[in-house]
Amino acid sequence: MTRVVRRDDHAVSQLGGGRTHRRALRGVALAAAAGVPIVVNAASANQTPPTAAEPLVKRSDTGSYIVQLDDAPVAEYDGSIAGLPATKVLPGGKLLKTAAPVIDYVKHLTGERDQLLKAVPGVKKLYDYSYTYAGFSAQMSYGEALKLAKSSGVKSVEPSEIQHTDTVDTPRFLGLSGKGGAWQQAGGIDKAGDGVIIGMIDSGFVPERPSFAPMETTKLSDAIVATVGFYPPLPWEKMAPKWSNYAGKSALIHCSEHDGTSAAPGIRMAVNAITEAGGSCVAYDYPGTDHAFFNDDRPEAYHASAAATAWARTLAFFRATLA
Repeated sequence: MTRVVRRDDHAVSQLGGGRTHRRALRGVALAAAAGVPIVVNAASANQTPPTAAEPLVKRSDTGSYIVQLDDAPVAEYDGSIAGLPATKVLPGGKLLKTAAPVIDYVKHLTGERDQLLKAVPGVKKLYDYSYTYAGFSAQMSYGEALKLAKSSGVKSVEPSEIQHTDTVDTPRFLGLSGKGGAWQQAGGIDKAGDGVIIGMIDSGFVPERPSFAPMETTKLSDAIVATVGFYPPLPWEKMAPKWSNYAGKSALIHCSEHDGTSAAPGIRMAVNAITEAGGSCVAYDYPGTDHAFFNDDRPEAYHASAAATAWARTLAFFRATLA
């Protein structure tokens, strides 16, 4: 059985079923009851059954642990439990949290968690995980972590730890930079990227990170004449933009109601600064929308009609400014 786990409810991959051993034992019991002869190695039958090794649980420095259930998460559940239809997401499909099978299976996972927590009353649950990871996080003693790890229905108990990602090294890791890298193969720093337009939508980031530091560009790649922002991050002070670069250029901003509409101070600042620099800027409001209303991977924020209108306006804007 192979599994790769990241400590949140957004990224888990596992191969194999969590109830295989239970099915195997159930099959032996049924065979015996039906009178089917079962062959057992005589030597092994005379030996004392080995004592199960105590599960190895790494001690948490903070007392916080991640508990993974035997059961599959919603996104991978294949319908192996009687009375609970499959909720597994097929390639190209999407997980609908409001679907009846999903609701029923989440209730099942909730029952599994509650049963485990009753057995170890000193554990203080922090978060539930159901959709891409089946389990929960909790505050507990090391002894309680060991007890949970030995409980039926538990696949693993691991300390909750903070993992720091490194995006600065991405170009080297992907083979983009350095001798023989993709940049060099595409013409080097003088030509690589010329004629390419990159559109970034829903860009939430920390501008102080080194990965967003200025990079050497060419005259062609600097010749951007139009830009579109979807509910852009604020405040601008942290991004230190050069508004003078918008001279003779055009900008379009889509504003959500949640972020304060086009009346928000940051949006007004951008519109005024671009206009004063000699550029043009138009801001559209979308009543009743949340931040990320264009992102259809976030059903709690996605607004279909507003997204369609914003996309139509974006295409029309680029056709007019890039023609």
